[in-house]
Amino acid sequence: MFSFFGIVFLPYDMFKMNKNKGDKMVKDCQFLKDLNDNTSHGLNRGHYNLICSKRDLMLFTKGIKPHRQWRLKDVKTYFGIKGNAESVLSQLIKINEIINNKQRGIKWK
Repeated sequence: MFSFFGIVFLPYDMFKMNKNKGDKMVKDCQFLKDLNDNTSHGLNRGHYNLICSKRDLMLFTKGIKPHRQWRLKDVKTYFGIKGNAESVLSQLIKINEIINNKQRGIKWK
């Protein structure tokens, strides 16, 4: 784990969420590669995509498609997670909490 401009980059083991069957992330997904990329200044691409995807999934679970070419499959492949829209949204919320708590120095339980 290291930080760059206040962003804390985490290893894959931090994202093993709960003991639920679907709460696992693929180790070589693009999200983890983007999250550990330290070439950006400020907010990196992985964290930005997490915030935008969480917003888009909140719209999608209410029946609103964020834009014409948006697909749930693209979100699942990028983050390396499985499930329907509601379970993917809950997993993204957990990932966002893990990253935000880690940046503040709070241990995740």
